[in-house]
Amino acid sequence: YYPTHGPAIRNPQVFVRSLIEHRKQREDAVIDSLKSGRNTLPDLVAQVYRDTDVGLHVAASWSLLAILIKLREENQVWCSGNPELNSRFEWVG
Repeated sequence: YYPTHGPAIRNPQVFVRSLIEHRKQREDAVIDSLKSGRNTLPDLVAQVYRDTDVGLHVAASWSLLAILIKLREENQVWCSGNPELNSRFEWVG
């Protein structure tokens, strides 16, 4: 793979597996946070990205929203209305 910046990725299978595993870990962290009662994006971001510079939390909100939309489509998360940055979410498993 030749990304738009950085060196060529010489072992793309390992690279893609790593991306998928990272996404799964992030999804699991979102689920754990929902199960513990956090139900807004700011609360979820504060927990899931607690070790990340707060300056990156706005971007992290969009990433978590994508995860929440996926989980909603899989009927694992409830959200009143369309999922948005100010929505409330609930784990339904």
